[in-house]
Amino acid sequence: MGDRKSSQSCGDPAASCSMDSDDENIEEVVEGPLDEDGQPYGLCTVTYSSSDRFEGHFTHGEKNGKGKFFFFDGSTLEGFYVDDTLQGQGVYTYEDGGVLYGTYVDGELNGPAQEFDGEGHLVFKGQYKDNNRCGECWVYYPDRGCVFGEVNEDGEMTGESVAYIYPDGHTALYGSFVDGELIKARLATLISNESGRPRFEITPNSPMYSYDKSTSTCIATHTLLPDPYESQRSMSLQTVHAQQTGQVRDQGLGGMRRAVQLRLEHAGLRRRASRKKPGRARGPRPDRGPEGASRRHLRQLFSPPTSSRCGSSAAATVGTVC
Repeated sequence: MGDRKSSQSCGDPAASCSMDSDDENIEEVVEGPLDEDGQPYGLCTVTYSSSDRFEGHFTHGEKNGKGKFFFFDGSTLEGFYVDDTLQGQGVYTYEDGGVLYGTYVDGELNGPAQEFDGEGHLVFKGQYKDNNRCGECWVYYPDRGCVFGEVNEDGEMTGESVAYIYPDGHTALYGSFVDGELIKARLATLISNESGRPRFEITPNSPMYSYDKSTSTCIATHTLLPDPYESQRSMSLQTVHAQQTGQVRDQGLGGMRRAVQLRLEHAGLRRRASRKKPGRARGPRPDRGPEGASRRHLRQLFSPPTSSRCGSSAAATVGTVC
């Protein structure tokens, strides 16, 4: 069988790695049936000298039908091939387990796409055109916040109408970004109109926020400017605390004592009455009850006076430490 080469760079989710029979620079090893011309025919495995491998259906040397590329770096590309070109839905899996689901037209990403990291979290949602991101896209971060806006011709989140949306899904910073990095923005609220396209409402009198990178000598240049999301969360916690305090106050002193008792029991610091050992009876203590009171009175009457160094003996009681 003649030598071939991939017409696109393998290991790239935007490359279909189709074989071009006119190029003879990369050797192939074929495992599977061949036609009368020695070309792969049917279900075959083709291994290239670059260590990339393709497993799928061939028709007279061209990929036709379902197939999957296994690239040397551990990534894979799976889809449906027509006349040696990937068409329709394709799944690219990165070497770290991340996955990109996209639509391929003539071997190039064109149409809607979604990308997930190795843990299954969504990291990108948007459109592709000729292997580049285009139009309005969403880029998600590990803190579950995201950046939304229209990407530039290079597929970067750069422009004057880009927003970072906090994890609560409605608090946002709307303004200028360069490649997804905040330059300057104002506090806004995410609102969806009837068409479902997101729009943002700028908060009146909002301060201007900018990217404030910490250094070894300066934590922040605007130390008194609070983060809007953290401020709202702090207010929410204060509201919850006030509601809980009001409930305890309404229950009265008995409710407060019961609440403290339950907390101690959960912490293991206080035993419940039901946990006492059965059958263990306690008799009256000799210093309690009417007889005990008499004994205490006698001890007080016949207690010897203490030294005068502590003052008058009438003011001093037994056991007082000077």
